[in-house]
Formats: sequence, C-alpha cells, structure tokens
Amino acid sequence: MSGPMGIVGGQVASVDYAPQVVTELQCVWYHWKERLECTWELPPYDMKYIDVEFIWYNGAMGLCSNMSDNKTTCIFHSDIILDTSPWFFKITVTNTRLNVSAVGPYIEKIQHENVKPNKVDWFGYEYVDNSSCVLLKWSYDPFISRSRKKQFRVQYVSSSGEQKEEINEDTGSSMLVCDLDPDTSYTFTIDVKAVRSHYYSDPVTISVTTDEDVPLSAPELQQGAYQRNIFNCLNDSNGYHDVNIYWKKVPRDEARGVIVNYIINTSEYQSADEINARTEYMETNYSSNYLSGTVHLKCGAPYIIKMTAATKKGLSKTWSYLRIPPFSRKGPSPPPVFVEEGGEEYKVNFATSPLDGQTGYTIFYCQRKNNTHCEGELLSTEMKPTDTRYASVVVPDTEVEYLFGVSRDFNFFGSGFVLISCVYHKTAVPPPPSGIRVSSRDSSQAMVTWNHVTCSENTPLIFFYTIKWCKIFKEKIQDEDTCINRILTIPLHQSALFLLEEIDTDYTYSVQIRSSSAVQSSVFSDPVYFTLTQKDTVNSCEKTTYLTQDVLEMCLIVVVALLSVTCIVLLSCFFRHRSRREKGDKFKS
Repeated sequence: MSGPMGIVGGQVASVDYAPQVVTELQCVWYHWKERLECTWELPPYDMKYIDVEFIWYNGAMGLCSNMSDNKTTCIFHSDIILDTSPWFFKITVTNTRLNVSAVGPYIEKIQHENVKPNKVDWFGYEYVDNSSCVLLKWSYDPFISRSRKKQFRVQYVSSSGEQKEEINEDTGSSMLVCDLDPDTSYTFTIDVKAVRSHYYSDPVTISVTTDEDVPLSAPELQQGAYQRNIFNCLNDSNGYHDVNIYWKKVPRDEARGVIVNYIINTSEYQSADEINARTEYMETNYSSNYLSGTVHLKCGAPYIIKMTAATKKGLSKTWSYLRIPPFSRKGPSPPPVFVEEGGEEYKVNFATSPLDGQTGYTIFYCQRKNNTHCEGELLSTEMKPTDTRYASVVVPDTEVEYLFGVSRDFNFFGSGFVLISCVYHKTAVPPPPSGIRVSSRDSSQAMVTWNHVTCSENTPLIFFYTIKWCKIFKEKIQDEDTCINRILTIPLHQSALFLLEEIDTDYTYSVQIRSSSAVQSSVFSDPVYFTLTQKDTVNSCEKTTYLTQDVLEMCLIVVVALLSVTCIVLLSCFFRHRSRREKGDKFKS
C-alpha cells in the first residue's frame, strides 16, 4: 500500500453505568419537626442523562420537591407534617438516553430513632458547700414535650487532661458533678439526643474553675533554711537577734486556692523531740507575696518555728516545722563559701571540713534581688559530707544573677546559711595579686604578704599562687640563676603570706607573684625590691618602704623613754616651785 496515510472514518462510543437500585437511605429529623433531610449515594453516572425520582409516604404520598443538584439529597421543611411515624421512601433511577430505570424498594424510617435535637439553650453552673463538687444547670426548648424521651450527656476534662462523662436521663435540668479537684480549671460540654436515636445535638461548652478549699499542706520549711543577723548576739549573748526564715510555695495541687497569707508561730523548746509541748508562742502574719520573713529570737534560746498557709477558706490542714538552735560562738556555724560561675553551672566551694555529727550540706540558691535578698523562691540541693569540698549546681536561668548559701545539716537542725552575692567567673582572666609587702624575720628570712584576688574584681577563683624571688644586679637586672619559684595553695579564708628563707644580707632581691585559676594564669606582678641588712631590717625600694617589726618595737621603746623623762622633769619643777613658795611664806612671817 502506498500513498499518504489518513483517517478513513470514525464512530463515537460512550460507556455508562446501568441504573442501579438504591437500597440504603439515611434520614434525619432535625429537632423532631423542624426539618427532615434524607441522603443516598449514587454510582459515578454521567448525570446529564440521569433522572432520580424520590417518593415518600407517611399516610399521604408525594414526590421530593427540594432535591439537591447532585440528586443525592432531599430536604423537607415544615410545610409538610414531619412529626409522624413511620415514613416510607422509594427511589427510582432512570437513564433518560437509554430509557432504562432501576426501581428501588420502599425503605422504612422511624422518626424518634433518627432525631437530631437542637442544642441546649443555656448552660451554666453554681458552687455548692463542697469545693470538690459543682452544680451544672441548663435550659432546653420548653416546646419540646417531656414525652419525647431525651438523654443529656455531660463530658468534662480537667486542666491536667483527665476526662470523664456523666449521663442525665432527662430527670431534670441540673446535674451535681463531684470528685473534682478544688480550684482547678475544667471544661464542661453538654449535648442531647433522643433516647432511641444515635444522633447527638451540637455541643455547648463552658469553662469552670472549681471553688477553693483550705490547703492540703503547709509551706515547706527546709532544715537550715534561715539566716541569722548575729551582730547583736556578739555584743550581748543574752540579747535578741533577727533571724530571716525562708519557705517554699505550697504546690499548686495542694494549695487548692489562692494563698492569701502565711502564719508563723515561734516558741522556745527544751528538747529535740519537743514540738507541741509549749503553749506560749508568738504569731506573725505575712502576705502571700512573701517567701521569707524575719522573726525576733533570743540569742541563747532554741526555737521551734511552726508555719501554716491560708486561702480564703481557712488554714491548711497541717503545719510545717523548723528547729533553730541557740546562737553560740562555739556552736555550728555556716561554712565559708566561695562560688564560681561557669555558664549554667555554678561551683560552690566549702572552705572547711565537715564537723562531728554533721550529716550533710544543703546548698541554697535564689535569683538575686540585691546583695542580701532573693527574688522569688529559695531553691536547694542536698549533699552528703565527703572529702570533696565542692558541689556543682545547675541553675534554671543563665540570664539572671544568683545568691548562694550553704547550711551544715545535723540530725534535728541545720546551721543556717549566709547568702553570698560575690561570685567568681571561671572564664575571666586572673589579675596578679596586689598589695605585696616584705618584712624581715631575721638576718636570713623575710616574710612576703599580699592581698588575695577577690570576686569583687570580676575574676576567676584562684587555686594557687606562684611566688618568684631573685637577686638583683646593678640597674635592677635579675640574676636568673638565683631565681627561685614556689607554687603556693592558700585558701581564701587564710592569710596570704610566704616566708623567704636563706636570704643573703646586703643583697637586693626582687619579689613577684602571679595567680592561677583552673583555666589560666595571670602575668607576674610588678617586682618589689628589698634588702636585708645586718641589723635585720628590710630596705624596700622603688615601689614602697615598710617598717619592720624590729623598727616598730624600737620606736615604741624610744617613745616610752621620752615620756618617762618628760614626767620626771615636770615633777622636779613642781617640787622645786613648791619649796621656794614655802620659804617665802616663812620670810613674810
């Protein structure tokens, strides 16, 4: 075959589903008699050639006059009497192009089994005497007869996520719901359905915070959570001093309401087991804004601190207790503490070892309001006494500053703490120490003292010092062969000093010191020069000149001698004048 290719002819063919019988139908009566809506499903016909006839019968017969465009829904309004039962429906599907029909059977539907009621008109609540209960109330369409059996469903969920459900069998327009947590937020939802229907109405929701109650527990008074002002006791051991008490908030689920005030009772006690033996006490009230308070106590007396909290409903069901031992110069006191910051972690260093009978440490810390007061709640972490003299504390917020204190723990009490506001910074560059002084001990020894590097200088915690001393040639050139270095570990609570030995007299020496943190070291300090003479004095030059102890003692002897000579001269003049006066009186007579 040759020649051009082309279309010889053609024919259009269409494929369609044959009409199918509809046997399933869903009909819903809205609020019994307001509207009836029936829906069904059809195969994917070419709807241009599909006709649907919807026949109904309820004693009367008719065709659907309000069918949807897709021919799957028929809606009846109140122009037809809907409040009857039973109803029968038949659907006929016709393909108009092929003139083929599928006639379905009559399908029976009963009104009260397919009702979707309207939602309740109003939904509210009232408190009752029991704070764990709430009385729910609602109103419903009064034109719907009680003979139409209904069921009201109440579902509720707490702020913690706990869900429950209650059913009211149309016995009234209220429901008492109990076993709730006081002062807790709940979401209540109510809907309604006809008893034999499975269609619920649209829901109505309200939020309810249950009524308050008395707190279940008192604020926590942690052992050792107090700070003394000991100045008055140092001056008068029989006097009084102020003690600042710290407490924790009552947990939200135990407060059962808004805490309106705290009450502190202070009373003396005789023994460690005594809690309620004394009836005499002093009561102090604090508003709910406070998490600490000051009590005025005798210096030499032990005290029991009792504390409770109150909502508007009354006092908590329990009390918390704190024992405060009498103040004594020899009694257990808070350990010296040095704190170093390193990001979100703080290192709390104790300067002393545990005492006899000590069971541990409690490290307290809080956000800093000022150098002496906390902003918010006092936090804590406990530590058993070990050879390790430090503890690491991870703070919740690295953007704020903190105060720290450490209490020694014993069986029945804690030593209390002293809040520390000055904090070292681990990553800071350490400066060399200042205030270097040299004084003689004898003809071959000299004592060097200096000022510790403190946290007020925005520095790291110093772990050791390196001291270096060298003989000096003319023009202050060090003789490196004579230089000696010593590494010194000196706690911050001890004096910074070192004894230089085997110092040659009549030679000039230089002394330099550098400080070292856990991360890095400073440069050496500027040199301080000194010379030991045969008279055991130190001639410090260039920077400063200092009197030795021997010179000070010599000066004191000279002053005393001068005062003695002056007194002798004055007494001699007095007696000489008196003798002359007596002779003159005899001559006159």
